[in-house]
Amino acid sequence: EMPWQSLQRNVLQYHNSKGIQVMDLALAISERVPTQYQNTSLFQSAKYHWPIPEYEDWSDAVDEMARDYGRPTQEWQSLVFQNAPAHSQILGGIRKPMARGNGTVLSYQRYPGSVAIQMMSRYFVSRQIQQLNLTQSYDWFVVTRTDHFYMCPQNWTQIVTRNVPGTKSNVKQNAAPATQHSPSSVVWLPLGEDYHGYNDRHVIASSTMIHKVLNIYPQLLFHLPGYVSTRRNPEWLVQRMWQAAGIQVRLDHSENEDPATAPPEEPPRQVQRFPRTMFTCAAPGDVRSGLGRMNGAIKEGVQVKYMREYQASRQTCRRPWWHRLIGRKG
Repeated sequence: EMPWQSLQRNVLQYHNSKGIQVMDLALAISERVPTQYQNTSLFQSAKYHWPIPEYEDWSDAVDEMARDYGRPTQEWQSLVFQNAPAHSQILGGIRKPMARGNGTVLSYQRYPGSVAIQMMSRYFVSRQIQQLNLTQSYDWFVVTRTDHFYMCPQNWTQIVTRNVPGTKSNVKQNAAPATQHSPSSVVWLPLGEDYHGYNDRHVIASSTMIHKVLNIYPQLLFHLPGYVSTRRNPEWLVQRMWQAAGIQVRLDHSENEDPATAPPEEPPRQVQRFPRTMFTCAAPGDVRSGLGRMNGAIKEGVQVKYMREYQASRQTCRRPWWHRLIGRKG
């Protein structure tokens, strides 16, 4: 409950100047949620419930996506299974048929990890947004995780409307104007945890950008299947697929760099950063989280997965200027 209450308190309960709630919660979560979780604050707060199917083999989910796109399932399977190395991270959760006898698969090789599960879950969210025509009802989408703890308020409206490097308000009057991006074309990520790419565990995107942000696997498997031959990590995949979708990224950035300090002659990027206020966590003793080894409990009463996330969030939440930015006294 503690992480979910922090989401409620520090993200969902923000209101605009007229006192009207500006956020609705869509809960995209496994269809096999234990009964005891279904009466929690997380479920009670959700306006939308989108159960995500559980697959023994997530290639079945990719087959479903292929049918959505009108593509033969054999097409992606042939291209991917021929090119992917045996230990490919970016196919984690998919099983490759290894031997056939009389038309029957005799054995499988399962790619390690869970990247296919993560990326297909994003695709299912994108599909729900499209089917419900939610881009006509909402201007912005905040895609995050249920295992994030928010240490202090995150007023996303203040984040997306602040001065973006390269926009008119931030360009010197006598300088050559940089290529400008409208606020709605900018994708926002918290700083850090990038690992030579982009970490999209928490992302803010407008209605015009949300499908490009979420549809990593359609871009990979239907347009750029050659990328499966790489041994790179999922953060690298997100960055390259966003670039392929037409989102301007910077491929040589430092993962903790604040873009506000970038040289003035550098063209502005569509992916911008804001200080981190959330970290990945699990309840003490929770063996179902799938997060692997934890770093122990902290004073907030949860276990931390990535200590750098926790430390960065603490640092942000102690800064008076962050509270001024979000409209609250620190």
